[in-house]
Amino acid sequence: MRTWKPRRPVVLIVDDDPDILHVLGLILAAEGCDVREALSGAEALAALDRVDVLIVDQRMPQMFGTELVVAAQAQGFMGRVLLISGSDDVRTQAGSARIDSFLAKPIGPQRLMREIERLFYLNIHTRRTNREQRSSEIPLKA
Repeated sequence: MRTWKPRRPVVLIVDDDPDILHVLGLILAAEGCDVREALSGAEALAALDRVDVLIVDQRMPQMFGTELVVAAQAQGFMGRVLLISGSDDVRTQAGSARIDSFLAKPIGPQRLMREIERLFYLNIHTRRTNREQRSSEIPLKA
Protein backbone atom coordinates (compact mmCIF):
# COMPACT_ATOMS: atom_id res chain seq x y z
CA MET A 1 0.00 0.00 0.00
CA ARG A 2 1.23 3.48 -0.85
CA THR A 3 1.71 6.22 1.68
CA TRP A 4 -0.20 9.27 0.49
CA LYS A 5 0.51 12.80 1.74
CA PRO A 6 -1.12 15.00 2.90
CA ARG A 7 -4.08 12.55 2.82
CA ARG A 8 -5.55 9.64 0.91
CA PRO A 9 -6.93 10.48 -2.54
CA VAL A 10 -10.68 10.27 -3.05
CA VAL A 11 -11.30 8.58 -6.40
CA LEU A 12 -14.70 8.19 -8.05
CA ILE A 13 -14.89 5.47 -10.71
CA VAL A 14 -17.77 5.69 -13.20
CA ASP A 15 -18.44 2.77 -15.52
CA ASP A 16 -21.61 0.95 -16.54
CA ASP A 17 -19.77 -2.38 -16.27
CA PRO A 18 -19.89 -3.60 -12.64
CA ASP A 19 -16.92 -5.94 -13.25
CA ILE A 20 -14.69 -3.05 -14.31
CA LEU A 21 -15.85 -1.01 -11.32
CA HIS A 22 -15.01 -3.91 -9.03
CA VAL A 23 -11.53 -4.57 -10.48
CA LEU A 24 -10.48 -0.90 -10.60
CA GLY A 25 -11.91 -0.40 -7.12
CA LEU A 26 -9.87 -3.32 -5.74
CA ILE A 27 -6.65 -1.99 -7.29
CA LEU A 28 -7.20 1.53 -5.95
CA ALA A 29 -8.31 0.39 -2.48
CA ALA A 30 -5.27 -1.91 -2.18
CA GLU A 31 -3.11 1.17 -2.86
CA GLY A 32 -4.80 3.15 -0.09
CA CYS A 33 -7.27 5.24 -2.08
CA ASP A 34 -10.71 6.17 -0.75
CA VAL A 35 -12.80 4.64 -3.56
CA ARG A 36 -16.32 5.54 -4.63
CA GLU A 37 -18.18 3.86 -7.47
CA ALA A 38 -21.03 4.86 -9.78
CA LEU A 39 -22.75 2.86 -12.52
CA SER A 40 -24.12 5.91 -14.34
CA GLY A 41 -23.49 9.57 -14.99
CA ALA A 42 -26.48 10.59 -12.88
CA GLU A 43 -25.22 8.53 -9.96
CA ALA A 44 -21.75 10.08 -10.35
CA LEU A 45 -23.05 13.66 -10.36
CA ALA A 46 -24.56 13.02 -6.93
CA ALA A 47 -21.25 11.66 -5.56
CA LEU A 48 -18.71 14.33 -6.58
CA ASP A 49 -18.25 15.94 -3.18
CA ARG A 50 -14.53 15.98 -2.19
CA VAL A 51 -13.46 13.85 -5.15
CA ASP A 52 -9.84 14.38 -6.20
CA VAL A 53 -9.79 12.17 -9.29
CA LEU A 54 -12.74 11.19 -11.47
CA ILE A 55 -12.19 8.05 -13.56
CA VAL A 56 -14.89 7.90 -16.20
CA ASP A 57 -15.63 5.48 -19.02
CA GLN A 58 -16.45 7.22 -22.29
CA ARG A 59 -19.01 4.78 -23.66
CA MET A 60 -21.91 4.46 -21.25
CA PRO A 61 -25.64 4.35 -21.99
CA GLN A 62 -27.65 7.53 -21.30
CA MET A 63 -24.56 9.77 -20.90
CA PHE A 64 -21.12 9.60 -22.52
CA GLY A 65 -18.17 10.13 -20.22
CA THR A 66 -17.33 13.50 -21.78
CA GLU A 67 -20.93 14.63 -21.23
CA LEU A 68 -20.62 13.64 -17.58
CA VAL A 69 -17.37 15.62 -17.28
CA VAL A 70 -18.98 18.75 -18.78
CA ALA A 71 -21.95 18.41 -16.40
CA ALA A 72 -19.65 17.84 -13.41
CA GLN A 73 -17.54 20.89 -14.26
CA ALA A 74 -20.71 22.96 -14.70
CA GLN A 75 -21.61 21.92 -11.12
CA GLY A 76 -18.23 23.24 -9.95
CA PHE A 77 -16.19 20.03 -9.94
CA MET A 78 -12.54 21.06 -9.69
CA GLY A 79 -10.85 17.65 -9.46
CA ARG A 80 -8.83 15.89 -12.12
CA VAL A 81 -10.34 13.69 -14.84
CA LEU A 82 -9.05 10.41 -16.23
CA LEU A 83 -11.07 9.24 -19.24
CA ILE A 84 -10.95 5.52 -20.02
CA SER A 85 -12.17 3.77 -23.14
CA GLY A 86 -11.75 0.66 -25.21
CA SER A 87 -11.22 2.91 -28.22
CA ASP A 88 -8.20 5.14 -28.80
CA ASP A 89 -10.17 7.56 -31.04
CA VAL A 90 -12.00 8.96 -27.99
CA ARG A 91 -9.27 11.62 -27.51
CA THR A 92 -10.69 13.54 -30.46
CA GLN A 93 -14.22 13.45 -28.99
CA ALA A 94 -13.41 15.32 -25.77
CA GLY A 95 -15.03 18.53 -27.04
CA SER A 96 -15.44 21.14 -24.30
CA ALA A 97 -14.74 18.68 -21.48
CA ARG A 98 -11.51 19.32 -19.58
CA ILE A 99 -9.87 15.90 -19.62
CA ASP A 100 -6.53 15.65 -17.81
CA SER A 101 -5.53 12.18 -18.93
CA PHE A 102 -6.65 9.28 -21.10
CA LEU A 103 -6.04 5.54 -20.80
CA ALA A 104 -7.15 2.90 -23.28
CA LYS A 105 -8.56 -0.37 -21.96
CA PRO A 106 -7.26 -2.80 -20.89
CA ILE A 107 -5.54 -0.85 -18.12
CA GLY A 108 -2.68 -2.39 -16.17
CA PRO A 109 -2.50 -1.74 -12.41
CA GLN A 110 0.88 0.03 -12.52
CA ARG A 111 -0.14 2.31 -15.34
CA LEU A 112 -3.41 3.13 -13.54
CA MET A 113 -1.65 3.93 -10.28
CA ARG A 114 0.97 6.06 -12.02
CA GLU A 115 -1.81 8.22 -13.50
CA ILE A 116 -3.80 8.38 -10.25
CA GLU A 117 -0.71 9.46 -8.33
CA ARG A 118 0.17 12.12 -10.93
CA LEU A 119 -3.38 13.49 -11.08
CA PHE A 120 -3.86 13.45 -7.31
CA TYR A 121 -0.70 15.44 -6.61
CA LEU A 122 -1.46 17.80 -9.49
CA ASN A 123 -4.89 18.39 -7.92
CA ILE A 124 -3.37 18.98 -4.45
CA HIS A 125 -0.83 21.42 -5.90
CA THR A 126 -3.48 23.33 -7.88
CA ARG A 127 -5.80 23.63 -4.87
CA ARG A 128 -2.94 24.80 -2.64
CA THR A 129 -1.82 27.37 -5.23
CA ASN A 130 -5.37 28.68 -5.67
CA ARG A 131 -5.83 28.92 -1.89
CA GLU A 132 -2.53 30.81 -1.50
CA GLN A 133 -3.45 33.22 -4.30
CA ARG A 134 -6.82 33.95 -2.70
CA SER A 135 -5.27 34.52 0.73
CA SER A 136 -2.58 36.84 -0.66
CA GLU A 137 -5.06 39.12 -2.40
CA ILE A 138 -5.40 42.34 -0.48
CA PRO A 139 -8.93 43.73 -0.49
CA LEU A 140 -9.17 47.28 -1.74
CA LYS A 141 -10.63 49.83 0.65
CA ALA A 142 -12.97 52.44 -0.66
